[in-house]
Amino acid sequence: MSLEVSLKDLRLFYGELEDGQESQQKFQHFVKQEKWGLEHFDAWLNESIKNKWHKEFQDLIIALGPKLGFEIEFGCYKAVPGRIPFDGIWKTADGKHIIIEVKMGTWVSIDVSQLGEYLDRIAKERGISKIQVYGLYVVGDEGEIKSLADQVRGSKYAHDVRIISYEDLLVLAKMRKELSLADHQVARLLLPIDAVNVGELVQLINSLLKARESELSIARETPTLRPLELKEEELPILTREEMAKLPDGETILCPSKPDGVRFLLKYNAWGFVRLTREPRYLALYVSAPVASINYLAEVDRIVDPKSLDSPVKKPEDYEGYEEGKKLILFKLGSLRRLAEPIQRGSIIPYGPRYCRSKDLAKARTTDDLK
Repeated sequence: MSLEVSLKDLRLFYGELEDGQESQQKFQHFVKQEKWGLEHFDAWLNESIKNKWHKEFQDLIIALGPKLGFEIEFGCYKAVPGRIPFDGIWKTADGKHIIIEVKMGTWVSIDVSQLGEYLDRIAKERGISKIQVYGLYVVGDEGEIKSLADQVRGSKYAHDVRIISYEDLLVLAKMRKELSLADHQVARLLLPIDAVNVGELVQLINSLLKARESELSIARETPTLRPLELKEEELPILTREEMAKLPDGETILCPSKPDGVRFLLKYNAWGFVRLTREPRYLALYVSAPVASINYLAEVDRIVDPKSLDSPVKKPEDYEGYEEGKKLILFKLGSLRRLAEPIQRGSIIPYGPRYCRSKDLAKARTTDDLK
């Protein structure tokens, strides 16, 4: 997946990350913005590992906390006098603290007791019970987890510390989003479970199954209402003046063959697209002989083509469908034809690209959308 903002580009802006410096503040402020999706974190974490950017990897893992339902506190990269040198903390709504220790690889020698001591010191320093403080190693090399797990099992902190790979952490964040898991359910998956009382594990699995069953039941009882099929001649017309008055927002411009317009009208949606971020609008360019941008719609939500929310019954039957591509559903009544289509210039949109709706309103040809 390609991103318009790579860590390589960002490093030119903020420079080398250092504790207490402006570079650290800028990067942490950037990555904790709500607008970034899991696909951004996935790409940035992989880029960090590829280039061995340990500090970026650490802050990205901590910034992933809100995607799992936690409040976050960034730590430090190196030991700082007078400060417990943890990498970060995730806090649950009921006051539990998960002390995060990030390791790009587990092949280095790790003293598990060091993280254990952090738990004791933080509990004492912040005046909270030790049973409310846990440790979590997040590692970049899943193949080396076993050796670290053996060290944890052999330590006195075996009941307080857990391990997960960053890839599995991304999977858990995706599960939370797609299954609508409650924050406490996510926390129970990460926190130690009583190994003697296996009923605790059974209860956790049962609560997850009930949550999924409830979601499916609601979806069956209240199906998404979508129009059967829109008609070209019945679409509202959008003038330049009206388009200029729309709230400005990011717009994804997608190309289509002339016969692709039927999909647009049939489902009041567009697919199938690999997204780097969630747009506010979708504009559709129709290729020759039309050769112009003819449609604009406001995005309602973005779904998996095979999800219960999808109006497309068999997405795999359509050309262009691939795993990972998304279906963009429009707000009902928002799909409109442009009174003045934006003509093709020397730039031909062969693939999805982003622009601003205010620029779209002023554009005469596709060349104006550089």
